[in-house]
Amino acid sequence: MFDDLLQVVKEHASGILGSNSEIPQEQHEDIMNTASSGIMDHLKGLMAGGGIDKIKEMFSSGDVANHPDVASMTSNIAGQIAEKFGISQEQATETVSKIVPNVMSSVAEKTNSGEAGGFNIQSMLGSLGGGASEGLGNVMNKISGLFGK
Repeated sequence: MFDDLLQVVKEHASGILGSNSEIPQEQHEDIMNTASSGIMDHLKGLMAGGGIDKIKEMFSSGDVANHPDVASMTSNIAGQIAEKFGISQEQATETVSKIVPNVMSSVAEKTNSGEAGGFNIQSMLGSLGGGASEGLGNVMNKISGLFGK
């Protein structure tokens, strides 16, 4: 899941970071890894807090880019990037705001599409749940039909 997510982040972030002269090119790869980790950590936090319904709602909202959890995720990741890479909070927020909502929209689209190369919801939930299969059946029952699978 992380590698798939990182690929989507790279698809969206490469051009944005490449056109930003205030962020050194040497930091681009690490920033993309930080963004990917931040997204995974946020989703794992939702799962750990019993937030399967939040994840379900977020991915089925039709406007995942403007979902409150994506806004929270964006803010947290911008803070991490500002602190870790010495970028101003304003610059980090501006940059991450162009990346994370688009990444989450792509993930939702790929999850919902069922096409090859898409995200498999069962695999994604297993990754978010630490790979534990215990209780995964209950989780899957809650979201059955959500992605047309």
